[in-house]
Amino acid sequence: VINAKLYFALSQYIFRYSPNIRCKHETNANVANLFEIKERKMKKETNFFERLCQILEHYDIKSVNSFAINYLKYDSPEKINRLKKPNTNPSYDILCDIANKFESIDMNWLLLGKGNMLKDEAVTPKPEVKVADQTSFNYLLDRYEKLAIENGKLTTELDAMKSALKKDANSTPIY
Repeated sequence: VINAKLYFALSQYIFRYSPNIRCKHETNANVANLFEIKERKMKKETNFFERLCQILEHYDIKSVNSFAINYLKYDSPEKINRLKKPNTNPSYDILCDIANKFESIDMNWLLLGKGNMLKDEAVTPKPEVKVADQTSFNYLLDRYEKLAIENGKLTTELDAMKSALKKDANSTPIY
């Protein structure tokens, strides 16, 4: 039996998020179903898709379609939407894509529902190197090496020219 305050809170939650999220079994009228999901979350007995929806809520991603297309860069959301069906497991590719995009998510929690959604906060996260920064660094390092080689060649050529000038100055009589 759902008490009145909880029923009201859940119905407000559905009213507020259901047009965008659509994770809760794609319905916005079934409060009892949502209550059952919330209860199972508390008991940590959620399925993969429900845990995936928790990730969407945590990162304020408005829909499964947005998650699939904008975050995982899939052509269509079908790979993710098929996970709504009972007893459907994610593919290795989906797991890898989620693990690579959301490094703070504990994959043990995502796969098995054990532990916390986020990895331990005590572990110091390694600084994220942006691809553009790494590319710029590699370019500058490569450019530096080429310039150092060119500088060495120019220094050798300059020394040779100085030697040639000294020889010419010593061998050419002054009038």
